[in-house]
Amino acid sequence: MHRRCVAKKTGGFHNRSVPERARRLSSDSARRRARISDPARIQDLFLARLDELERRVAAELVRPVPARGPLAALAGDLGREGLRLAAYAATRVLRPGDLVSALGLALAARPCDVFGIDRSLVTTVRELLPPLARLWLGIDRTPLPELPSGGVLVTFNRSAWPLPVEAVALWLAIGSRLGDERLVCALWEPWTLELPLAGTALGRIGIFAASRENVRLLLERGAVVVAFPEGRAAREKTYERRYRLTRFEDDFLISAAIETGATILPGAVAGNEESFPVVGTTGGWPITPVFPLAGLLGTVPLPLRWRVKVGAAVEYPAGDEACDHAAGVADAVRARMQAMLGELLATRRRSESGG
Repeated sequence: MHRRCVAKKTGGFHNRSVPERARRLSSDSARRRARISDPARIQDLFLARLDELERRVAAELVRPVPARGPLAALAGDLGREGLRLAAYAATRVLRPGDLVSALGLALAARPCDVFGIDRSLVTTVRELLPPLARLWLGIDRTPLPELPSGGVLVTFNRSAWPLPVEAVALWLAIGSRLGDERLVCALWEPWTLELPLAGTALGRIGIFAASRENVRLLLERGAVVVAFPEGRAAREKTYERRYRLTRFEDDFLISAAIETGATILPGAVAGNEESFPVVGTTGGWPITPVFPLAGLLGTVPLPLRWRVKVGAAVEYPAGDEACDHAAGVADAVRARMQAMLGELLATRRRSESGG
């Protein structure tokens, strides 16, 4: 009797506990599912994992990477920078407030000087591009003669390529050599500086349209101006006529330098006209072995070494009679540039032949 009572009690106890336990387990499972499916909870978990990834990336960035030559160093730098940017982008996408703030800062007008040049952007470009210029084009520190105070006009030959790649490369070569001591600008065909976004970006580092007003203003303010007096006439050159100077279509550069009393330094560059081997034109646009077949990649110069040389100043008479000799000074500058090109090409041939 006693055993039956115990059995009944025990069976009753178990019979009553099973539904209660099932309901309790079901309730706990529902709460866990609710926590897991909560979008805010998912975002917090992901951000926590992302913060941990950022800490690991930061630790990798400060770890020295053994480089086996310039290509290995460049690949390592690009890989680390890619990881950092990926983590930064993922964080900003998941935090909309931070994304809006970052975009606002990027699009906001930054302080510029009277010419519209963003000095902080100039510093950044001079830090990032020289290693690529040395690796891709072999451009290193360009030797310069002693530069006097006041405006300086440095004239170079150019290829038939219309985009201002040569202007940026030589602006970088001269500017990196002078550092922050002098304001360095470059002039190029006006239409390229009117391109959306690209024209604004070029103007913020000091690449301006080649015009009498611009060169005169820059020289009066004591700037070092990199210019290409062949202008649009150089676009008539094909690969067979490379390194043969055309007429100075932008002869106002020489006239403006004489009017302002600026120093005129003839310069020459070898390698640029082979980096853009123009074999013809269509619709006013040049055709090279890689453009337009390779698309945007065809606008990148071929990786050939550029040799840059800047000569001594060209003398011209001072005073009111100087303007009367502008044509003669332009002829002297052109002759000096052509002679320097011959010297650079001869030096290159000797080095290639091992002589």
